[in-house]
Amino acid sequence: MKYPLMTSFGIELEYMVVNKTTMDIMPIVPEFFEKIFGSFTNEIKHASVTWSNELVSHVIELKNDIPVTDLKKLNLDFQIEIKLINDELKAFNAILLPTAMHPWMNPDTETKLWPHENNEIYSSYDRIFSCKGHGWSNLQSMHINLGFSNDKEFEKLHAAVRLILPLIPALSSSSPIFESKLGTHLSSRLAFYLENQRRIPSIIGTAIPEQAWSKAQYENLILKPMYKDIAPLDTENVLQYEWLNSRAAIPKFERYSIEIRLCDTNENSFVDLSIAIFWTKVLKSLIKEEWISLSDQKSFSEVELKKILVSNVKDGPKAILTDAKYLDLWELENEATSKEVLVQIYESLKYEKTEVQYQKPIEYILNHGTLSERILKSLNDDFSKPKMIEVYQRLSRCLNEVKFFEG
Repeated sequence: MKYPLMTSFGIELEYMVVNKTTMDIMPIVPEFFEKIFGSFTNEIKHASVTWSNELVSHVIELKNDIPVTDLKKLNLDFQIEIKLINDELKAFNAILLPTAMHPWMNPDTETKLWPHENNEIYSSYDRIFSCKGHGWSNLQSMHINLGFSNDKEFEKLHAAVRLILPLIPALSSSSPIFESKLGTHLSSRLAFYLENQRRIPSIIGTAIPEQAWSKAQYENLILKPMYKDIAPLDTENVLQYEWLNSRAAIPKFERYSIEIRLCDTNENSFVDLSIAIFWTKVLKSLIKEEWISLSDQKSFSEVELKKILVSNVKDGPKAILTDAKYLDLWELENEATSKEVLVQIYESLKYEKTEVQYQKPIEYILNHGTLSERILKSLNDDFSKPKMIEVYQRLSRCLNEVKFFEG
């Protein structure tokens, strides 16, 4: 179904299922869904939020299948479903855990792929790419889906989306550690994600989508070469669909939407939705050409934007940006940190009275750091198992109780 530009939205949130005491991952989602549904299933539909499986058996995804016209409508819906899942998980001594990576999961020994519906897809991915790796089996993210209705609207939306992608990790990074050690990036999830398609590079390209402004152009420039490259390894054509595309934002032309995939999952759904609302407001400003013209937006190459993205994946809000063209877009000169860019953008946005509460998480992150930075502050260089258990148990409570993680 088609919706006019920026009038339909969808959110997908991924959470780990872990042991409530030890905080180890628990690949029990197939059994959990069977208990709730009464038989094996890959999704459970509720009024406005659907529970569904993911590639691995320790992750649950929550999503609104029917697009909403206002993201605020999803706030209480997600909170209700998270509490409901946690209540049902008590029978397994399990609980949902936020953040984008489990801090000590060993993917080589603990990965368990989803065994039921769509297993042929997951098996093909595993055979070609080996999904026993952090970029595959140890990652949770928020996806933001944005509707459009025709090529002209796709052009405007795609141009705007490409410009915000490099900044997203500076606001939402939540994965500073893995395998019980400090990573080199504030978003370790994205650091792995950017490398996990090495065998067939055309699937992810430079991560930032190429300069394509229509469905036909996108198919010829991106999708067809990708299908051609994977064909020798995908002889049964299991993977030759547009969802194979692993760029930072992917058009779903069958649904007339673009899915942004760069946000790490934060401490609760209220924070995640606030981040989504922030970026949709920025996109609306760009689409209205309040910052720069559409032609100027389209002039940014994926190579230019990829450099900024990589810097933010590593250093988050402390990344130093020196690209004069990109800084000029946000009305800044010389060099600036990503935090300074985010503050500049935030102060330019107009929030309605009904949106005031969604400003608070953005202000909290800008004032106290990304969730990655607050996790590191809480650990205080102590990566022992007891300390990490204590910190991540606090995070699980923040998810269930809808509280900020103070660090």
